[in-house]
Amino acid sequence: MTESRDFWRNRRSFQRMEVETDLSFHRENEPSRRHSGWTRDLSADGVQFETEVTVVVGERLYISVTPADGRLPPLTGSLQVVRVDETSSGNIVVAGELTIDNG
Repeated sequence: MTESRDFWRNRRSFQRMEVETDLSFHRENEPSRRHSGWTRDLSADGVQFETEVTVVVGERLYISVTPADGRLPPLTGSLQVVRVDETSSGNIVVAGELTIDNG
């Protein structure tokens, strides 16, 4: 797991990678209730993803991303939500500041 964490920490903060892969998350106050979504892009300090679940600016989410193609290592961490938008199809786009787990 250290190798995965080091990969993400060594990314420059302005590098954003367009990555579409499944993501799961839970709210800080609901650790047993998992939700799903899919990433739009990732960087070392941020994530943007789409979901069908309502999310509020200021919430802290705990996320897990395991790219299916193996192109990137798995990622877990907490996300401080800084922006929420709605798509024309009614899905929710969430963007936030990422803190990668130390484990």
